[in-house]
Amino acid sequence: MRREGCGARAGGVGDSITGMATGWRDGAIGQQKSNDAVIIVPGIMGSVLVDADSGEEIWNPSPGRLFGWLTPQARDTIERLRVTDEELGGRVQRVKPAGLIQAPVWAPFLRGLMPYTGLIANLRRHPALDATTPVVGFAYDWRLDIDSAARRLGRTVADCLQKWSGSAAELRLREQTGHGEPGGVGIVAHSTGGLVVRSLLRMAAAGELGPDSKTVAEGIRRIVTLGTPFHGSSKAVAMLARTSHAGRLRALFRTANGVGRVLDQLGHVAVTMPGIYDLLPDYPCIVDRHGAVRPLADRYLKSRGADAVLLAAARRRRTANAATAMGCHSRVVGGGQPTPMLIDASSGAHVLTTYAVAFDAAGAGV
Repeated sequence: MRREGCGARAGGVGDSITGMATGWRDGAIGQQKSNDAVIIVPGIMGSVLVDADSGEEIWNPSPGRLFGWLTPQARDTIERLRVTDEELGGRVQRVKPAGLIQAPVWAPFLRGLMPYTGLIANLRRHPALDATTPVVGFAYDWRLDIDSAARRLGRTVADCLQKWSGSAAELRLREQTGHGEPGGVGIVAHSTGGLVVRSLLRMAAAGELGPDSKTVAEGIRRIVTLGTPFHGSSKAVAMLARTSHAGRLRALFRTANGVGRVLDQLGHVAVTMPGIYDLLPDYPCIVDRHGAVRPLADRYLKSRGADAVLLAAARRRRTANAATAMGCHSRVVGGGQPTPMLIDASSGAHVLTTYAVAFDAAGAGV
């Protein structure tokens, strides 16, 4: 775990969540009561999406439909995830987020999707949080760029602060805990959610959130990121270039009632999603035919169907957000988990390769 920029306010929700997330059982860690509210920001594909007019679900994977959305009959549903030219132009009323996914499921390219019911339940009963403390799940349209999600998150943070800070319940907690300052917000962000939070902090510091900028900048007290790919993920390459283990799935399902074509369609829809481009790695991840690991070149993605305009816009967002200070920030990274890291193109097959990352006694990756 790495902690950055923590101020003088010790204990509280940030330390508590970090202790819970890393499995610490030391009674001295994270037991101090906090008067901060908590907002949970999910990873990509972690929010339910619905049709704004009809309310019909467009994206809500669940165990009961584990493979239902991979059938030929699901093609219309997949197509509805495509980001249209109107949405790219800022008219994003067609689809709206409607909560966080509720069950663990498998998905192509990403494999497992993390549910947030357990995390929310654990937070609600954590000793650092009062029964009256708000624990808010923030849903967003993960198809769109992270800046779009960040602006929406800014409104959620400002609204949460307005309702919570100075309320009767928060004033009672403030008196009980001895915190001299009004309650703020602690954010727990999973995977891509951490990139959304970083973008939000840059916007707030630059005054891009209008009257909410100062409120958001001063109101966020703690940030915990769980497995956030701050340098990108090779899974995004697999989705945009339509490579990886998905290729083996296509081969397996090629003759199974057209399911292989559904997987192909998922790849074609992914290249319209700015949110996928925001996950592209900035570290060397392509193994060439000589066995050397090279940086990801834009021409590689363009040659495999990626959109040049969306790619350039994502690069600009990455550059703008990369140097953003994240205040009191704790990074939580899991060890021993098979993690896709390279695209092995040495044989021309373009295979996503996974490695299990471990940590030595000093906390360095090995």
